[in-house]
Amino acid sequence: MAKDTCLQCGNPLPANKELASVPNGRLVAFDPDANRVWRICAKCHHWNLLGPEASAAAMPELVARFATLPCAGSEGLAKAIVSKHLDLFRIGGAQERAARILALAKAKHELLSEVVQGVSIVIIAFAAWQLHGLYQAVQIWGLAGIAVGVLAMGTIGLLRPKADRHRNRYDRHLPIPLLLVGAAMTAGGLLAPRLAAASVLAPALLMALARLDGHRIVTLVWTPGRGDLRLREGSETIDMLGFPTFLDPESITIEQAVEAVERFERLGGLPAALHHVCEERGDPEGYLPFQDLSDEHRLLLAVAVRVAIVEPPHEVAAGLPDARMIAEVAESLDHPTGQA
Repeated sequence: MAKDTCLQCGNPLPANKELASVPNGRLVAFDPDANRVWRICAKCHHWNLLGPEASAAAMPELVARFATLPCAGSEGLAKAIVSKHLDLFRIGGAQERAARILALAKAKHELLSEVVQGVSIVIIAFAAWQLHGLYQAVQIWGLAGIAVGVLAMGTIGLLRPKADRHRNRYDRHLPIPLLLVGAAMTAGGLLAPRLAAASVLAPALLMALARLDGHRIVTLVWTPGRGDLRLREGSETIDMLGFPTFLDPESITIEQAVEAVERFERLGGLPAALHHVCEERGDPEGYLPFQDLSDEHRLLLAVAVRVAIVEPPHEVAAGLPDARMIAEVAESLDHPTGQA
């Protein structure tokens, strides 16, 4: 029975809670052609080879699990994320192209579906919030509540950024009529002048604070030549590999998504995509103002980040040649020349 500790550093191989045939090890690699299975140490990245019997028993489960997951990788090694407890790595060169295409197709699908779903949810939630607020105002204050509501909504719509107002028919046409209705109701004695002033000043203050917050410098930062892309806002930094949807443009067409996928395929990786964007913009590598990025560049980086999430890390890929050599030596000892 295989030991549940790394042969190199002695670090325990924790349970992955996913595989019945390989219950320990959160980085598991398999070579279906050579019938080999490894458990990779997360601490020192040593490849721990399972015996031939254990590998043969685990292979059907590993192949089946991997086949259902999006994956990507360079020639010879592809990665798929099963869960937060387990990453699978498949060895073999013949299917790597198909693996990359699968990952890119999933990225394109997510870019389109997330934007459509996100916009729908925001519109529905905003409309429901406004209707609920208006209903409560009418219940409490009657016609005075309606006056407060129309004054507040008119002020918010009028003070939204010009570009946002032009994209939204409601904000483009209704704010001024709403303010006029509110003013008329106030003049008719349905709302006290102090409440009318508060109904305008409070939303105006909130919009001013929102604009001030929106003008904070947000930048993408990384180490040139590497894919450690991060989002920096003030003193806070977020790893973009954990939040790829943040890069998505507000609207994406199928043609734009296909073009971004094809461009990324030509570039080959996140570091190359970052270098390409900096080169086209004439900026030095390592720092990009997020607000200045075009939708085309944001979409390219969004695809690149999604694929980077399922690409094998360099530390794991670097151990593959030695792991193969050790496996060949072990197999030669098990089956000396001239014996079956």
